[in-house]
Parts: sequence; structure tokens; C-alpha cells
Amino acid sequence: MLEKFGKIFYQFGTGLGFFDRLLWIAQKPDEALQLSRLPGSFFTNTAAMKLVPDMERTCQALGMAMTLASLERFKDIMSKDEPAIEAVDKRLRDLMLRMGDEVKEELFLHVPKVMAQHYNQPLRDWEDAIARLPKAEMDVREAEQCFALSRPTASVFHLMRIMEIGVQEFGSKLGVSLPMEKNWQNILDEINKAIKALPQTTLVEKRTRDDYAGVAAHLFNVKTAWRNNVMHPKSSYSMDETADLINHVKSFMKYLEQVI
Repeated sequence: MLEKFGKIFYQFGTGLGFFDRLLWIAQKPDEALQLSRLPGSFFTNTAAMKLVPDMERTCQALGMAMTLASLERFKDIMSKDEPAIEAVDKRLRDLMLRMGDEVKEELFLHVPKVMAQHYNQPLRDWEDAIARLPKAEMDVREAEQCFALSRPTASVFHLMRIMEIGVQEFGSKLGVSLPMEKNWQNILDEINKAIKALPQTTLVEKRTRDDYAGVAAHLFNVKTAWRNNVMHPKSSYSMDETADLINHVKSFMKYLEQVI
């Protein structure tokens, strides 16, 4: 994933283009600016040179060894008091070529702005549920990030694992066993049967029963969005189906968190 490296590549590439333009002007034979050597401060304080440390970390993270080596040679020539223009030009062109060659070998995936939150903040709005059921955290993260990367069926697989955790916890709270191989209707029937059997003599008991019924209602919504009779996901899901399912699973888990 390109992630945060995209901005660095863009800024550094723009800076190298600026260097290239200055060198071109400096070497024009018909210009008063024609130079053979450059003052040591000519490039030192430019935005591009300030990005060199970030660029080095980026190359290291992406395994771009040839670009990193060329960048070191570029830094070395730029550190001299009065580098020769031809030497700077040579190092600059080598760096640009190395970077271009190595970037071609990488695969950068684009996450649209509208989906970026799912990738960068996968636990957003799940915090309370995870605090009560921390073992769901990994699958929440994977479900959201798979969705961001347009892998909806993979996302649903992790949503299934989240539901397994939630349904088992709810069953334990109600004192019923809910094997995951049962179909949705069997699970809902057993849950509703257990809820109806709860005492409701006192106000607290009635409120508890209503809370459990609310969880069951959210579970029914998940069952509807699941689009499959059994708890296991169907063979494939669209992005729209998965978006709907994420919202319903999230609501179920948030509501469940309040009663367990």
C-alpha cells in the first residue's frame, strides 16, 4: 500500500523537477545566469532537500535499495561547498531514473477518499463493543480494511467471525446454546423463546427483557442483510451488500455491548 508515502513521493518528485529546471537555466549558454559551479546554499534549504530524510525512510520501507543508494550519492554531492553543475546534474538524473525504474516494479493500490476512513480508522464506532469483547478487535479491523480495499466477500468472512463472538455471548447471557451451524431462523427462535421465558414481574425485569428483545431485533436485521439462510456467508457479496451488513453488524454489537 502506498498509504502515507504518496505525499512524500509527490513532494520530492516536484522538488527534483525544480532542481532540474534550475540546472537547465544555469547551463544555458545564452543566459547571464550560466554557472559551472553552484554555491553550497543553492539547494540546501529548498523544500525538496528537507524531504530527504522522509524519502530515505520511504525507500527503506518499500525496499527500494537502488533509489536509496542513488539518493545517498545525491546527498553527498549536494553536501559539498561548491558542487560542480555537471556532477549535480549527473546525480540528479541518476536519482530520477532509479526512482522511476523501481517504482515501476511496485504495485500501489488506490483507496478512494470515501473509503479511506474504513482503512485508516477501522475501529471507529466499534470502540465500546471492542472494549467489552476485545477478542473481536482483529476481525473488526480486517472487516473494515478488506471493505476499503474492495474485497467485500473477505470482509463478510470477518463479519461472520464477529457475529460468532456476539451471538455466543448473547446465548451465554440468556443461558442457551447457539451452535453456529444452525441456520438463522433456528438461532432467532431459540433466542426469542428464551427472552419470552424471562421473568417480568419487576420494572427492572421488564426493562431487561425489553433490552434483550432489542438485541434480538438487531440480530434479525443482520439475518436479513446476511442474505443467506445459514450463519455462514454465501459464496460472494457485492460492495453494497457488504456496506449494509457492516452497518447492521455494528449496530448489533453496539446494542449487545449494553446488555452483556
